[in-house]
Amino acid sequence: MDEFDYVIVGAGTAGCVLASRLTEDGKSTVMLLEAGGSDRSIWIQLPIGYGRTFFDRRINWMYDTEPVAALGGRCSYWPRGKVVGGSGSINAMVYVRGQPRDYADWKAMGNPGWGWDEVLPYFKKSEHFDRVCDYHGQDGPQHVTDITPHVHPICHKFIAAAGTLGLAPTNDFNGEQHEGVVSTPSIRGPGGGHRPPMPFCDRRLSAGTLRFKRRHWRAASCSTVSVQSVSNTRHAGS
Repeated sequence: MDEFDYVIVGAGTAGCVLASRLTEDGKSTVMLLEAGGSDRSIWIQLPIGYGRTFFDRRINWMYDTEPVAALGGRCSYWPRGKVVGGSGSINAMVYVRGQPRDYADWKAMGNPGWGWDEVLPYFKKSEHFDRVCDYHGQDGPQHVTDITPHVHPICHKFIAAAGTLGLAPTNDFNGEQHEGVVSTPSIRGPGGGHRPPMPFCDRRLSAGTLRFKRRHWRAASCSTVSVQSVSNTRHAGS
């Protein structure tokens, strides 16, 4: 029977990042369980493929919410990824971190370490942004692309029209000026490929430091976790 130092249930964004971090020491082994299948579908690889994956039960749990009183009792469709990469593999590739004041609120509610200044270094660590600035990183595994130079000319007209209505533009809503109208940055790799958050795992596989193999990404649902205390448990570095 195979033995692993860590078992991670779910190969979504968090699972892939956690597997990468836990194997950085080159010693720890990880079993990554995923109920869905491979992310090699052409509709995941194509940037426009999210229009198809949003309604594909093979790679999408296709949940519905409970009735919401504020919506007149209606339910909302809630797509969630059932595939390696999780919901990150079926999204529209828009890269949004959230507002700094939200992080400040979370910290104020009694969650130390969640302030904006505390989480920003981790955002930067994860990024491979295509231009240099103080609010983004260039050495991380996750490609983030500023698509402004590549958008259709009508997009620039739209932003200019918003300005006439008093909606100020910004060059990066993940940067210094969070409020404003701008073309959304995109999560995609060189050549336009789309496989977030797999770059976090791929770099460990290619380096040989991620000890689990692709054969372990077989369809698996976890119903029970049994933890046994052992005396020689090793811990990965921080």
